[in-house]
Amino acid sequence: LVEVGEEGLSMKFIKTLKKCPKCQNPAIHRDGCNHIECVCKTDWCYACGKEIVRAELGNNPNNHYNAAYVPNPCKQYNR
Repeated sequence: LVEVGEEGLSMKFIKTLKKCPKCQNPAIHRDGCNHIECVCKTDWCYACGKEIVRAELGNNPNNHYNAAYVPNPCKQYNR
């Protein structure tokens, strides 16, 4: 995650980043797991941008990527 005022990042670049669906804090994601835990403690998916509600997924945010819990799940890893 990156703070908007962080030195060295242009506002144009920051506007292209996906943002937390709850607090709108931008996130930098290069590869790896698409599960993001924001500084505001919101779990969300970088692939689809939606909040991951643990209570709806057996208290496991990784179930967002599991077809047994979600129809048409997102891809968990981005490489």
